[in-house]
Amino acid sequence: MPYLWIKLNLIVFLLAKWLSIFGTLLKSHTKVLVVKDSKMNLLMPDFEPFRMAPSETIDDIYTRFTDVVNSLKALGKCFLNFELINKILRSLPKRWDPKVITIQETKDLKFFSIEGLIGSLMT
Repeated sequence: MPYLWIKLNLIVFLLAKWLSIFGTLLKSHTKVLVVKDSKMNLLMPDFEPFRMAPSETIDDIYTRFTDVVNSLKALGKCFLNFELINKILRSLPKRWDPKVITIQETKDLKFFSIEGLIGSLMT
């Protein structure tokens, strides 16, 4: 009988210890998620109204766009390639409309790469 009692006490002790460790890990993970969300919220204003500045080249806008997207991806934000391509096309000023329309009409944007888009815009 004492052996069973010792065994039960050991099991209870180990469960209590495990729950304590699990609770600590859960709190830490929750804090990490909150920090990631906060950082993502700080970066989204750079992504949402993304526009090409008048003095920017395609190389400049691509570099700036890639920096913002990579920062958001590092925090867990997922993008479809199609979304990113459309975002770049929408960010271009009106003077780019003829080239944008040509790309939209001649390319299947669902299967077009961002590098291919940038190459098409540079030509």
